[in-house]
Amino acid sequence: MPTWLIWVLVAIASGIFILQLWLILTLLSAVRRIDGALAKVVQRGGLPVSRRSRKDERDE
Repeated sequence: MPTWLIWVLVAIASGIFILQLWLILTLLSAVRRIDGALAKVVQRGGLPVSRRSRKDERDE
C-alpha cells in the first residue's frame, strides 16, 4: 500500500472523528439549553400538570 494512501486514510478517519466529536458536543449543549428552558417553564407552572399528580396533591 503506498504511503500517500495511508496518509489519506488517516486524514479521513481523523476528520470523521473530529466531526463526530463536534456533533456530540453540539447536541449536548442543545439538550442542556432545552432542559434549562423546560426547567424555567416548569418553575413558572406553565406546563399542565397530569391528573395523577393533581390527585396526589389533593390527597396530601
